[in-house]
Amino acid sequence: AAYAYWRSNHTIRMGNFRLTYMGKKGVALYDLASDEKETKNVAAEHPDLVKKMMKALQAKMKQRDKF
Repeated sequence: AAYAYWRSNHTIRMGNFRLTYMGKKGVALYDLASDEKETKNVAAEHPDLVKKMMKALQAKMKQRDKF
């Protein structure tokens, strides 16, 4: 999984999906195969994938905090 951090947003990509964690604003999940411009948040349609990706993202965030 690819991980990126920009300002207060944390992003992880798995396959065609990109999840962005925006702190108190919540999360956004985009299917990049059908929505390259990230216009439709599909998080509500894929709760299990959001949970899986958040777990991976939190692990990456912990690694980043060690530096």
